[in-house]
Amino acid sequence: LVYEGIMTIPKDDYYIFLLSSSDGAQLQIDGKIVADNDGLHDLSEAHGAIALAQGYHPFKLFYFGTVGSSDLSIHIEAPFMSTVPLSDLDLRKVSK
Repeated sequence: LVYEGIMTIPKDDYYIFLLSSSDGAQLQIDGKIVADNDGLHDLSEAHGAIALAQGYHPFKLFYFGTVGSSDLSIHIEAPFMSTVPLSDLDLRKVSK
């Protein structure tokens, strides 16, 4: 699965992305790998951080699942906000 979209970042700051998946997942923002949870594995979490300016940022989410559960979630946090699901941001789908 490849999901492409655009997220709206509310203000200039340093953002942490928490990527949980069973099997492989990778999150790219502005063409840079931010969280990489690739490979065959049970549910686990990878995280990464990036400084983002206020405004629109393209992102891509890559995911593959094998036999068994197919868990996938992304959360975001910043110094000015608590941890929330990525879907709480203003997102615009580009393709799926």
